[in-house]
Amino acid sequence: MVEVEKEGPKTGVVRSAVLDVTQLLIDDGQIEQEKIGSTNYCWSFPAKQAQLLATQTSQLAEHITAEKRSLGETQFKLREARDTRVECEERSKRLKRMYDLKLEINTLEEQLEVLKENDPVEIAKQQASTEMCLQAANRWTDNIYQVRSWLVKKRGMSSKEATQSLKQLGVDANVDYLT
Repeated sequence: MVEVEKEGPKTGVVRSAVLDVTQLLIDDGQIEQEKIGSTNYCWSFPAKQAQLLATQTSQLAEHITAEKRSLGETQFKLREARDTRVECEERSKRLKRMYDLKLEINTLEEQLEVLKENDPVEIAKQQASTEMCLQAANRWTDNIYQVRSWLVKKRGMSSKEATQSLKQLGVDANVDYLT
């Protein structure tokens, strides 16, 4: 490790970059590091990476085989269940009842959405939102009056000139507070 650190500056590589890259390689398992005495030794065996990949490949192949076997068993059980199932009147009635109940649930959910418009909680939320919008509108109206006042007092414009300037900016002269 020390040898690599010493060779780095000679080739134009900063010492900290050498340490960072070495640490990344250690973290990725590309090289091994051992501290012997006061020195850190680093090494890498080319066959180690190939062996690791071979092990992972075999484990994944075993997993795929097991999953295919499980899938085959499940499909066999499903076919078997379908073949042994006897269509009877009671099953047909229950399936029809299930279908009717699903339709009823959908109808009730639609009615719930319609009734939600009259829900006191929803009405309170809308009133709070409306009140907040009203306050914001009045705040902007107040800002417009403050700008007009500033133009008259600080810029020496007449009230009519200030109103005309605001009209040029697209602000109506007849704005008033909302109640």
